[in-house]
Amino acid sequence: KALGTGLLSGLLWNIGNVLAIVAIGAIGYGVAYPIFQCAILVSGAWGIHVFHEISNMGAIIVFWIGGFVLVGGGILLGTSQ
Repeated sequence: KALGTGLLSGLLWNIGNVLAIVAIGAIGYGVAYPIFQCAILVSGAWGIHVFHEISNMGAIIVFWIGGFVLVGGGILLGTSQ
């Protein structure tokens, strides 16, 4: 069971990496890189809300402030072209 789950997880991760490389050619590195960092936001949100890895409310607030800045910057960069 763990082997199949691990292989599926690795496959999905690598598909995402390949598509990220393709996106660099399509939209440029300056725009694509901040958008790629949204993956960290998604994994952090899972860690906080699904797995309860962080319980300190101050740290959670700082995480979400940083997340909103990240998404806002990605939107601004995406609309700048």
